[in-house]
Amino acid sequence: FAESTATTASRHESAVREFFRPEFFNRLDGVITFNPLTHASIVEITEKELNSIARREGLKKLGLRLTWSTDVVDFLASTGFDPRYGARPLQRTLETLVVAPLSRFLVETKIDSAKEVALTLIEDRPSRDGQPHSSSRRIGFCTLRGTTKGYW
Repeated sequence: FAESTATTASRHESAVREFFRPEFFNRLDGVITFNPLTHASIVEITEKELNSIARREGLKKLGLRLTWSTDVVDFLASTGFDPRYGARPLQRTLETLVVAPLSRFLVETKIDSAKEVALTLIEDRPSRDGQPHSSSRRIGFCTLRGTTKGYW
């Protein structure tokens, strides 16, 4: 494995040498080869971003804890990942599917006694074969007051 990595790095450096003029190449400190992100890496990045959202000051002020399931993480990871751009679209996906709707939810919902807001994956409409459409899935919010659940 190490030899193949060294060989790949050598091939990349040769390609960069051929592409750029020597004057420019000599100004480079090094050529770094990036490997594509794995699904596990995308899931880990998604978890970190969700944890960052959960630690936001507004939720702390309200005394709310934000929770989510692995289904939510997998959905966000697959929606926010693009093979060409990597995890870059993930931030926009989280902003669109979690942060903005969560903000509306907190403004429009009475949350006086709630201590937890759970992110849930909602299947809006199944297809003809009973399987959900990827476009029919969305993130929902549920306030937990003891055993009472209110969905939005």
